[in-house]
Amino acid sequence: MLSNTTRLAAIGETAGMVGHDLRNPLQTIINTIHLAKEAMKANPASMPEKDPRVGSALETIREQADFMNKIVSDLQDYAKQAKPTFVLYDMQKLIGDSLSSIPVPKAVEVSSSVETGFPKLSVDPGLLRRAFTNIITNALQAMPEGGKLKIRAWTSQNIAAVSFQDTGIGIPEDVKAKMFNPLFTTREKGVGLGLAVTKRLIESHKGEIKVFSKPGEGTTLTVELPLDLKR
Repeated sequence: MLSNTTRLAAIGETAGMVGHDLRNPLQTIINTIHLAKEAMKANPASMPEKDPRVGSALETIREQADFMNKIVSDLQDYAKQAKPTFVLYDMQKLIGDSLSSIPVPKAVEVSSSVETGFPKLSVDPGLLRRAFTNIITNALQAMPEGGKLKIRAWTSQNIAAVSFQDTGIGIPEDVKAKMFNPLFTTREKGVGLGLAVTKRLIESHKGEIKVFSKPGEGTTLTVELPLDLKR
């Protein structure tokens, strides 16, 4: 039986190769869809028999291509060792940037608050935004019928904390113990790397992620980062 270290190394190597091979054709598909939609807007008569289903079909293809693109991003992120480039960054902006990159369903109410006097942190904005985006995406997926997502940032002693609290379906104890394992997922779609990547990105900042959840009562994921991170 392969050791855990060997298994993870094999996953990383495979993920890197697959991600590289899929990225270029996926980007071609996405770009071609964009060009087709722009051409249809410029000349509606060019649409076959002016059938609105053509536009709808293109949008469906784009959505699925975006989903595949996310899988490729997760594969590539997991395959490579995160090497943060630290800069002082504003947490309110980081949370806002993360939210703006995700389509939030109308049935979900999102609120965010940052403690007065919350300092700028030494972080890699791109890597941490990726981690926050994964957490927010999981929270939204846990509320298919709608709900509330509350994001809050505060400091305590030498820790900067950001919590993501949803009113979703919650996480059973047996799932909670495995949710950050690579390739573990309870969903029909996805490869189970999103939270594994998230944990790795946070750990690259010398931080940790904590989970509190009860089935039927929602979930809170809290990211804790050191205030005095040594670069």
